[in-house]
Amino acid sequence: MTNRPKMTGSLVCCFITILILIAPTNSGASQDTSGGHFATFKQLLRERNVSLTGEALVAALRNTDPQVRYLAALVLAEDKETNAIPAIADALATEKVPETRVNMALALAQLGDENGIAALRDDCSNSELAPSLRMYAAKYLLDLHSEGCLNSIEDVARSAKDPGARILALSQLARFQHASEADSDKIIRSLATGLSEKEPMVMIAASHGLSAFGSLAGIPYLQRAIAAEHDRTVRSIMQADLQGLQQKAGH
Repeated sequence: MTNRPKMTGSLVCCFITILILIAPTNSGASQDTSGGHFATFKQLLRERNVSLTGEALVAALRNTDPQVRYLAALVLAEDKETNAIPAIADALATEKVPETRVNMALALAQLGDENGIAALRDDCSNSELAPSLRMYAAKYLLDLHSEGCLNSIEDVARSAKDPGARILALSQLARFQHASEADSDKIIRSLATGLSEKEPMVMIAASHGLSAFGSLAGIPYLQRAIAAEHDRTVRSIMQADLQGLQQKAGH
């Protein structure tokens, strides 16, 4: 049997927190890494002495702090300041910090600008970017009901060295609700591959993904993984996912 860390509830909690720290959500809130609490984008800008007027936010797109730059773009999007689209697009065109670029692209996309969607697709497919950032670009696209970048997500889910990026990738696969039959088969195979990983959280993400995707084809993969699993916590989680999938399928 392969040695690996024993799963505990605190490990699950902490790993989820690590993912939250990587980038902001779409709900106008982000994890404040200094205080460990959730803060709105506007609160984070106030803490950095940035005024929240439209003019000040546009000016902040050129701030020396890359986090301020993307927070300003996200607040402009949150406030539906469509007149700021040209300024955000200009800032995105010259932005060098990858995380800031991804979040500025999100802001543009939220404002309805197709250049934002195109930039997110480019970032998702860009193998030179950190896998975690590629997966946040993919997540943002799915949040915006754009089911692109499936191949890139599958690539990260199968081959990324960063477990956090793989977990994020696996968690996105189940969100493809309009996948073709061929793509659905690819999604199930990618999720099933994650069940045999050494990292417990990757296995759990794969298990959750198969359950959420809702295909009958995922049942035998979960059954085999449960039969081979020695960690009681992981096995229990997989059993709950299997039960949920069987209920969806009417078994």
